[in-house]
Amino acid sequence: MKAVIDIENKNIKPMQEVIKEDGFNSANEFINHIIEEYIDAKKQLLPLGKEKIPNIDDLTLIETPDHANFSDDNKSRIPGKIGPPLQVPESSFDYNGYFTQIKLTASNLDKLVPENLPDIDPQKLSDMLSMLWGQINRLFAVKSALSITARSIIMKGSNGFINQQEFLDLVEGLSKDLTLLLNDIDSIVKTKLSVSFPKLNAEDYVSAKKSMSRFVNQYFWNIRRGNKQIDGALARLNFVKVYKDNAGFKIGITPEGLKFLQIQNPIHHMIELSDDNPSFEYQNQESLSDEEIAFLFKHIKKVIPNEHKAMIQVIKAVYEGNDNPAKLAQHLELEDIYGITLKMKETNRNGVLARLVEMRMIKKERVARTNVKYLVTDDAVELLKKEEQE
Repeated sequence: MKAVIDIENKNIKPMQEVIKEDGFNSANEFINHIIEEYIDAKKQLLPLGKEKIPNIDDLTLIETPDHANFSDDNKSRIPGKIGPPLQVPESSFDYNGYFTQIKLTASNLDKLVPENLPDIDPQKLSDMLSMLWGQINRLFAVKSALSITARSIIMKGSNGFINQQEFLDLVEGLSKDLTLLLNDIDSIVKTKLSVSFPKLNAEDYVSAKKSMSRFVNQYFWNIRRGNKQIDGALARLNFVKVYKDNAGFKIGITPEGLKFLQIQNPIHHMIELSDDNPSFEYQNQESLSDEEIAFLFKHIKKVIPNEHKAMIQVIKAVYEGNDNPAKLAQHLELEDIYGITLKMKETNRNGVLARLVEMRMIKKERVARTNVKYLVTDDAVELLKKEEQE
């Protein structure tokens, strides 16, 4: 069905920002996504007293509702930061430069390795089989979430773990500081590194707060209210584990997560160099190194087989000539790993494409003003050959 709608002027700019930041291909895709989310939310409503699955914009901690809020306390704003800060204990230092102040040195990395693992099983994943959700469309954001988690444990952790509430006390400052740095790089070098990171909008704190929650829920972990099972990119990729004991939830980085963390990221490294040298000039760098991409591809094949399957399907489909959105959608429409509804299939297919572009397996070329053409890279062709030999 086709429909013409009038969008109020006040909503046009915010909608355009969301379309850009969350990776939607068009206003049409965004509007259909909102309609489907609304319908799904209506379907999830349960009788009074029953729990319903929280929306992705619900705040991160969900053990009890009063835990869920980032602080709205305006008593002491931190200079140079946008929006009200979290409630910061008096012993904490200034968030300004927070991300770069904590170095991932050998001695600090040792703090991420627990002396003893808990004698309880970690919380179960809510979904162990599906591919990554399509809105997780930037692997650089995954690497950054892991790096932020490591810095949180170094600051407030004990025996390689951090309490969930203590993590929430730190994550907003760390995420804001890194996002500000990425915004600077984007404005100077004309990159889009800050896509998928939280919006920093002093004019609209509620929107910025929801954006922060979305970032944490999607790229870190999210503990479901009812069954306490775990969602989120770091958890799905087995880079972190979440445990629950009498003291509450605590989070630790896995050996696989530590390996990925220790591979140098070109953007994080550039930020560290600029912090040490005020005259350093930002350069246009790839968001992931070749070593990070190789590690991720091998790791994903091991821990999320359906994500690996989807990646190979998309690369092969493009290689065989399905090189634009319409052809690719038609070619993959019968594959069930992308979801059930057309909207879900579209979102997840676009997510795989975005991740493959970032991994330098697929290139996107603009044809005329509105059309897009996909191309496979030499690395992707070599990958297909290796997969066929296995």
